[in-house]
Amino acid sequence: MNILRETRKTKGLTLVEIDAALGIDTGNMSRIERGVQIPSLKIARQLAKYYSLTLEEVFGVEEEEEHCVIGSALDILIKGDT
Repeated sequence: MNILRETRKTKGLTLVEIDAALGIDTGNMSRIERGVQIPSLKIARQLAKYYSLTLEEVFGVEEEEEHCVIGSALDILIKGDT
């Protein structure tokens, strides 16, 4: 199970409550939890703070994958690819 969904359910929260607390649309949050959509950095930071998680946990990055994923993200930012 996705750590975001798992954490939300452990805290007894609904998608509607997340929307009310953070302003993240329930549809977007559902897609993020299912891994269909990757959260923006802004949303990832909000979720990390709200759930007391690291950004790596929010993005689902394993420690050994961290360098590769961050390197790819930096390449995209530097090159301007979307």
